[in-house]
Amino acid sequence: SKEHDRGSKTMREAVKQLVLQGRIKPGERVVAISGSPLAMRGATSTLRLYKIDTNGEILDAQ
Repeated sequence: SKEHDRGSKTMREAVKQLVLQGRIKPGERVVAISGSPLAMRGATSTLRLYKIDTNGEILDAQ
């Protein structure tokens, strides 16, 4: 979906910036919690666990 693609792009860019700042290191895992404008207000609609590869990019999401 368009919303999913936008969220994924945002997360990739956020991870890239955090790796450049040294706040995330390759091989670490990152938890992302987000809400959806289409979901019930005030509720979390998505929780993802990302693994960061040796290049500092998202390798896998669960």
